[in-house]
This record gives sequence, structure tokens and C-alpha cells, in this order.
Amino acid sequence: METIDEAQYEQRHLESCQDYELILNTKGYDCIEKYCDRYVRKNCREILLPSGNNLQILNLTWLHDLSTEVEHSCAEPLTAKFYLAGNLRTITPGIKDKYVKDDYLEKTGENYLILLTRDR
Repeated sequence: METIDEAQYEQRHLESCQDYELILNTKGYDCIEKYCDRYVRKNCREILLPSGNNLQILNLTWLHDLSTEVEHSCAEPLTAKFYLAGNLRTITPGIKDKYVKDDYLEKTGENYLILLTRDR
């Protein structure tokens, strides 16, 4: 399995991105993004809700085993995931929560809702 950081992933994505399509509705509330790069085939729909929150629906098909280190942002603190197929190994060192393991597998048929906050 290949391991790269976010900057490397972004660079390789830009080098290998094919069939990129961005569709915006006229009011700017909906965005549909589609592409394929060397790692993933992605279909994303983002909807701006009247409350000001965004709803993102992602359909990702990974084409290559890959390990990336990603730092989550509290800018999008509420996340719900539903795995219809595939697996994602998640390592969260330093998390001190009885419900979150520091190394776990998100897999087909599972779902979760998580609220990211910063320590104060």
C-alpha cells in the first residue's frame, strides 16, 4: 500500500484528473462534481440548506490502495457516514474518548454520526 500526505495527494490528483465536470445550478445552492483520477472515481453532490449547513453526498470508488494522513477541520463539525460498500481504516492517535478507538475499520453496512470539536 502506498502512503502519501495531503499535499502529495493533491498534486497527483491534479496531474491525473480526467473527465472533470462541475455543474452548478443557477441559484448557487447545488453543486455536482464528477471526476476520475489515478486513485478514485468521485461523484459528489453538495446542497446548501436554508439553515446555512451543507449536505454532501459522496459516491467514491477507490481504484488504488492508498494511505493518507488527513487532519480533520472543525469547519465541518457534524459528519454522518453510511458505508454501502468498501472499507476505510481510520487511525486517530491522541483521541481520548471512550467511544472512539485509536485504530478502527469503517466497513460495509456500518454508519456513524460524529461531532468534531476542539479542546478548549
